[in-house]
Amino acid sequence: MSDLAYLEHGHAQAGEPRRERDAAAGKRARTDALGPRRAEAGKVAAEHIAHGSRDENKLTNEVFWWLEPALRDVKLTAGTDAAAEWLQVRDEVVRPALAGNGGGGHAREITGGELAHHAETAAPPNAVVGPSGDPSIDRLLAQVPPRGSTNQIEATWLLEALGTKLFGAFDSTIGQLTQLSRGETLLRTSDGVSGRDAIERGVAELERQKIHTQHVGAKGGRMQYEVDGGHLPILAVMIDLAAGRLREFVRGGMKDRRVLFRFGDMVRADVDYANAGKHSAHTSGNAIDLGMNLRSEADVVSVLSALPPGKISQVFPDGGVGNIPEHVHLALGDDGLYELGISFTPQFFQVSDSIFSRQKAAQDAAGGAAAEVGKVIHAEGLVQWHPAWYRSTGTHLGGGKWDWKRAYKGPARPHLASSKLKALLDTLDSGKKRDVSVHAAKEDGVDPRKIEH
Repeated sequence: MSDLAYLEHGHAQAGEPRRERDAAAGKRARTDALGPRRAEAGKVAAEHIAHGSRDENKLTNEVFWWLEPALRDVKLTAGTDAAAEWLQVRDEVVRPALAGNGGGGHAREITGGELAHHAETAAPPNAVVGPSGDPSIDRLLAQVPPRGSTNQIEATWLLEALGTKLFGAFDSTIGQLTQLSRGETLLRTSDGVSGRDAIERGVAELERQKIHTQHVGAKGGRMQYEVDGGHLPILAVMIDLAAGRLREFVRGGMKDRRVLFRFGDMVRADVDYANAGKHSAHTSGNAIDLGMNLRSEADVVSVLSALPPGKISQVFPDGGVGNIPEHVHLALGDDGLYELGISFTPQFFQVSDSIFSRQKAAQDAAGGAAAEVGKVIHAEGLVQWHPAWYRSTGTHLGGGKWDWKRAYKGPARPHLASSKLKALLDTLDSGKKRDVSVHAAKEDGVDPRKIEH
């Protein structure tokens, strides 16, 4: 296979003789074709490598086309200056970058703290975009933290990216990212009020699970904690989403300047969820809530499209306010599987599919309080926060009182109302598990088929 650009990627296009002739003849005076653009070329190579590209020829093509956009898809002829530039890009930029020697494009190392490293993960499917004309955005996209970056590097990049105001974060999450950027690993968080006994039990249970958690007081009616932030696989997912938002902004002509989404709660103590070897995914750094500007089906699909393909363990109806999506719960379990909580609102999960609404309708259809004692009826539907579609059986006890029991019938995911989101999840589910260092059990740890009713 030829070394030269375009031979790797396709066939000469009809009607292109002038471009090919220009490529053969042009720029003969150059001796160093890269010049002051060498560092930027290295950053372009580093971004492609960070996103999983390891093919030397393809990498060289992409960097060359970034340097010479007029020659994209043009067949190069050996011996021309354009071909010499391609070889220079390969030898002086791409090969050093693949060897780990930089080429000017690796995220800078930040020292300090005992920091956990993320395992190697797949890259977002977004193609690299060209220069935007905004130096801060171009720099951020060229320095997306590569695989194996420390929490500190990832947090530092996210804080800088927040400065674009194309997405946002809760103050509590900004505070935790700031702590991580300083090399700290005990993250401050506050939760709703819990009784002293519940706090002591929950903290003790988390310590047994080797998630260091300390209750440090109360402020403003909320309990204050410090939680171990050494294991944070969700940071890599947050970078996927943030970088995807920046790329989509550039692709769209830099017109949509909304704060499209906000990173909600990241690390929480959630002591009330700590029980019998289980804990909240937020406690172990496996989850993030996305809100609150996701106002439409298109917004949710746009944001989640930045995720690299993986495998999905469950999808469930989550919170919502009226007809407005409140947020999306996104988790990356220690088993390497995505978990998604999608608003229980008409765009996504139909409220009419709630099992409680359907049970009430079945009771009314059976005669309500006037129904025969012992009459048996059935209803199927969804339960908020459960990744399941249930079949339930109700028995009239008399006087309008019904005894309902439910059993797992299937997953909730097929009952999504949004065809666009269904298609996106099918694409997302087409990859391999994301690699995550095993640290603790995933959120809840409950198989819906084993829930007692």
